[in-house]
Amino acid sequence: MTTEDDVCRYTGTTDWQEVHERVLAAFAKGWDTPEPRAWDSLMAENIELNQPLTQPGTTRRTWHDEAQRIVTLLHR
Repeated sequence: MTTEDDVCRYTGTTDWQEVHERVLAAFAKGWDTPEPRAWDSLMAENIELNQPLTQPGTTRRTWHDEAQRIVTLLHR
């Protein structure tokens, strides 16, 4: 379940503290073991990415490609 699912479907009954904790845990897990799919649970399938120093795109595939490039640079 992405955070988008929470926002779109459960806003009336969402326990935002629990959502925030889930997001932070997912981000921390990805940070500890970086790889292109580490943050998929935080992104909608049709995410629009416009990040500094990365190619813009509108899918997770864009992020996977850019994340792999970044991870490769980190391991040098």
